Amino acid sequence: MSRLRGATLLITLLFGCCKAAPLQPNDIVPVRGVNLGGWLVMEPWILPKLFETANIGVPLKADGSMQVVDEWTWHNASLVGTHNRTQMLMDHWATFVTQQHLVTLKNAGITHLRIPVGYWYFNYTSSEPFNNGASAFPLALAALKNLVNNWAAPLGLKVLLDLHTGPGSQNGFDNSGQRGDINLLSQPDGDVDTANMAHWAHTVTLLSQWAVEQLDSGALWGIEVLNEPFGAWGKMADAIKGTINPQGYKLVRENSQSVNVIFQTGFIPVDQQDVYAEPAYTKVWFDDHRYQCFGADNLRTWNDTSQQPGWSHHLQQSCVHNYDNVSGNVHSFVGEWSLAVTDCAKYLAGGINGGCNMTADKSCVYNPTPVAAGHPEVCDYYNKPVSQMSADYKAFLLQFARAQMDGFEQSGDGWFFWNFRTEDGHAPAWDFLLGVQEGYIDADVTKRPVVCK
Repeated sequence: MSRLRGATLLITLLFGCCKAAPLQPNDIVPVRGVNLGGWLVMEPWILPKLFETANIGVPLKADGSMQVVDEWTWHNASLVGTHNRTQMLMDHWATFVTQQHLVTLKNAGITHLRIPVGYWYFNYTSSEPFNNGASAFPLALAALKNLVNNWAAPLGLKVLLDLHTGPGSQNGFDNSGQRGDINLLSQPDGDVDTANMAHWAHTVTLLSQWAVEQLDSGALWGIEVLNEPFGAWGKMADAIKGTINPQGYKLVRENSQSVNVIFQTGFIPVDQQDVYAEPAYTKVWFDDHRYQCFGADNLRTWNDTSQQPGWSHHLQQSCVHNYDNVSGNVHSFVGEWSLAVTDCAKYLAGGINGGCNMTADKSCVYNPTPVAAGHPEVCDYYNKPVSQMSADYKAFLLQFARAQMDGFEQSGDGWFFWNFRTEDGHAPAWDFLLGVQEGYIDADVTKRPVVCK
């Protein structure tokens, strides 16, 4: 999931739906899914306390910022701290997702699970810090296999394995495994023929082989070849269309002719994507990510935090989509969306120390857009725990959830909510299970009232 300001404005672009190839009998439409984010690819904003604990005893950088900020630095053995981070990982894999979570999701009408995975579980080099924790990686894959085969399959839940990270980073976000520069290509505008691209391609092969051999074939619904390559311009856009999508498809198909193959849009609208037509391509889906909490969408909620005029805009934006004027042989769904209308959740935009001017304030841990613009009261309102949320806000969230589900189902083939949960429920607008528990997401989304006519 994208976290950087400015760049995330592109997420709000409308995407085109199309004349789709016939669905197979085992395809479930509409897709009604959730992401199991933060489990096998950790993100600080989902797990703020876990990352803060990992930083205990690790010296701060010279500017006062924390050093353990993503999976790459988590595995950096030179960052010696108080806690054994490999043991912390193993404990996290064993506890963050439970069988009861999946039962609750099934009862709430969920049909699909999108599971982000890191490339390092399948393919890492000796020069990468992942080499330091590699002895534990089989435990992560065993947990994934158990979840799919023993928990999801008996419930009839379908699983999409999402290669969420790319070697060298495909977008520079902490969710890519390595925050900072984009080095999947040699440079953001560099050559696609690089060691990192070869590393990615081999990972797609190994992930596909493992999934087909180890996972229940009835539960394995799809493989996503790469999450959010930052491709709205430059050579990365060329790489998406010329290499990542066609080569990724070929590598998956070498291992399975039946599994769905998913291409993430890379922040390029679906109506600007190449058409992947039969017979050369079959069962191809596009995954578009749509958030209403970054950039201009963030600003609309500042004026008033009681019966906000911005709320009605968010509802309208959810219902008004024009996806039906594009032809092409693809299916599409929204693979990430939430109920957030600001980037106030701790570490959400830019990660740990995101938005901070560490030169001016070495005590800064996170500086979201409203606070940086002189509106701390906005984040005070939206960061309240669920027990302190106003009735008006909860009522808005319920309508907001219904409207987005309606829009995505009426204009495409469904959706995956981000995320299934957050650590201690600290970010209610991003927490599906908490929403169902507290009533701001319908107890059964298949029976929700239609709000978008």
